[in-house]
Amino acid sequence: MRNDEKPLISVIIPVYNVEKYLRRCVKSVLSQTYKNLEVLLIDDGSTDRSPDICDELAKKDKRIRVIHQENRGVASTRNNGVRAASGDLIAFIDSDDFVTKDYLDVLYQDMVNTGSDIAVCSMKEVYEEWVQAHKQKRNSKTRKKDSPSFIEICCGYGKYNQLFNENKILTISPCCKLYKSKVFDGINYPDGLIHEDEYVAHHILSRADKVSYDSRIGYLYYKGNDEKCSITQNRFSIKRLDALPALEDRIKFMESIGDKELIKKAYLDFLKRVQYYYYGVKYNYPEKYELYQKIFNDYRKHYEQCEKYLSMKHKIQFLIFLKFPVINFHLKNILGRKSIST
Repeated sequence: MRNDEKPLISVIIPVYNVEKYLRRCVKSVLSQTYKNLEVLLIDDGSTDRSPDICDELAKKDKRIRVIHQENRGVASTRNNGVRAASGDLIAFIDSDDFVTKDYLDVLYQDMVNTGSDIAVCSMKEVYEEWVQAHKQKRNSKTRKKDSPSFIEICCGYGKYNQLFNENKILTISPCCKLYKSKVFDGINYPDGLIHEDEYVAHHILSRADKVSYDSRIGYLYYKGNDEKCSITQNRFSIKRLDALPALEDRIKFMESIGDKELIKKAYLDFLKRVQYYYYGVKYNYPEKYELYQKIFNDYRKHYEQCEKYLSMKHKIQFLIFLKFPVINFHLKNILGRKSIST
């Protein structure tokens, strides 16, 4: 099939104060072997040169469209990008990240070959040292032809299991994916919140009959010099608690499905992560006693609700936290840890 016969892919790139990285990101998209695409640069009220760079890039390639908006957060940029998208297929790329030359081609072929509504590939965390070392190689080659790969197809309740595995970022993050645009019908990322992906991931999965996971690496997640620009990589912030309603919504969603194993996994995910949020507030904001006490009480309530689903091992683990939170803190070997990665 010729490139001009393939469906249009809308690549949505939220932009906020990324003047150092924006050109590299856009170049990696425009250099795709998959040519039938449009690039939507959604500038979220940047205060650096990012808006000018967006406009400059749009003048050089007619496939680029720029939308400037007041600063409302990444959720708003994604919503506006989806609304503005003309393509039957949608991809998201963060503006400080970049992708391999055959990224979209691989995802599209996976989608065609498996009949999936969402195609996912693997991502690799890269640092500035890696970027410099691989610059020439990346500019001259696509992925090696003999790279081993494995494709997993998930459907039914199985597609939700990916929300809880060790690589759950592959399912929760909107990046490293190609979507059929129909899965966003009725979906809105919640404005003004971080962890916005947590709110919609399970709802998006519910609109997909099949999801394919390709082991090949196509998405390069840039972490700079050990420090990511993203809010999710910074020092623990109270804003991280935005995730709690999303995790509670996921529990209710799994309960509505009625699968006991998924309900159990949703509760386990909630209980494990809330421990980190509790410690994050208590040890970074000790003056906010009422807040971390509320987190603790909510934890207790959810533990009581899900106790019937838990193994003895999990019951013991969570009861240690409830009875001896300080001892539990030491047992988890996070004494003095000032940032929470979850």
